[in-house]
Amino acid sequence: MHCDAGTDEVSIDTATGDTPRVLHVTAMWPTADRPASGAFVQAMVRGLGKARGRHDVFLIRPEGGAGRRTSYLTAVTRLTRLLSSRKYDLVHAQYAHAGIVCALAARLPLVLHIHGEFGYRDYEPRVPRGLGERLLYFKDSLLARIASRLADATIVVNPHDLRHVRGRVRKCIPIGPDEGLFVPLDRAAACSELGWGKDSLKVLFAGESTERLEKGYPLFRSILDRLGALGVDVEEVIFRGYRHEEVPVLLNAVDLVILTSRTEASPTIVKEANFCNLPVVSTPVGDVEDQLDGISPGGVFPPDPDILAEAAADILRGRNRSNGREMALEKWSLRTTVSRLLETYSEVLANKRGGSA
Repeated sequence: MHCDAGTDEVSIDTATGDTPRVLHVTAMWPTADRPASGAFVQAMVRGLGKARGRHDVFLIRPEGGAGRRTSYLTAVTRLTRLLSSRKYDLVHAQYAHAGIVCALAARLPLVLHIHGEFGYRDYEPRVPRGLGERLLYFKDSLLARIASRLADATIVVNPHDLRHVRGRVRKCIPIGPDEGLFVPLDRAAACSELGWGKDSLKVLFAGESTERLEKGYPLFRSILDRLGALGVDVEEVIFRGYRHEEVPVLLNAVDLVILTSRTEASPTIVKEANFCNLPVVSTPVGDVEDQLDGISPGGVFPPDPDILAEAAADILRGRNRSNGREMALEKWSLRTTVSRLLETYSEVLANKRGGSA
């Protein structure tokens, strides 16, 4: 894979056949200053390129490109220009905003991937939101509904969102981790690679930013305080600044992931932890209950710091790993994601051919 800074495209060098020829359109893609941003999209495209077809990526905000508000407007012109000079079978848009760009720019079959914009699944009781936050959620939900009606196929990552989708092709396809990259490793070796000592207990906060209210960092800190009161001393680790290739080492070096989010769709970090046999303690958001079904130790608990701390303490005292990989491999792997996406592309193209016959 290579990307020329300032250009519109990332080209995938692992094309394995003439079809399908897919252009992936996204505003999320790893950069030098945000290496984890859109890493799951990058992994998906790489996996597809290794499997079958040609897969290129159009970046709505290329390196050195326009700012956030104007980039979607200028992307329509840039994408139209690109599609006039390149031939693709279909476009695959990540998130509703990108889907709107594709619908305006392309007269090609459109596959839309929604990542929670219909309305993130919160735990109950709902935490009161400010006016600005409620307006943002309303805007995202409205754009998702519009984009879904313009798409030839809509894919969601949480089965609860299927009720919002209209059209012939509706799928729930979460993007799974690369099962060859996220593997169990020796913990001492992983700690050594990161320059850490191996003796202290380490707990990972499953969010890049401690400032984003929806990630629940205050609840995470309350859990750590209660762990201290229970006699379990831990080191805090923030999931920030790690390149995608470094994340498996990180997940094998820590002892526990605590997900304290108020809202999620299908959090990738839980899938990745499962593939590394790293226990997860989580609030009941998104599809986490499905992801952790049958996996032990760990699980989903009410958003109460005392309950979450007790669950975390039981795991940390034993320093046990989970059976996550064994349980999650078939359902949540990147291999499964790729297979189901290729099936969706074939279905969409067959529908188009049938409609034009």
